[in-house]
Amino acid sequence: GCRMTECVFRAPPLNGVLHGSMYVQNLPSMLIPHILAPLPTDSVLDMCASPGGKATHTATLMGGKGDVLALDRTESKVNVIRQWA
Repeated sequence: GCRMTECVFRAPPLNGVLHGSMYVQNLPSMLIPHILAPLPTDSVLDMCASPGGKATHTATLMGGKGDVLALDRTESKVNVIRQWA
């Protein structure tokens, strides 16, 4: 498994710079799609997907092919996922 024990670096606040052009994720969230290593023919279910970073990263690794179903517990969280889809 992967366990973070200390901060690797301190990222400065972006304060709206490149708003909508990039999505900042923590290390575990970035690693999961790579560890999963989905193929373009796969179907992936993310049952705790909000805000949607792992699901969109997974879809990108799949080349926009296959299926990624991103779910969460509340409608407000699902709405956040929809913003990134």
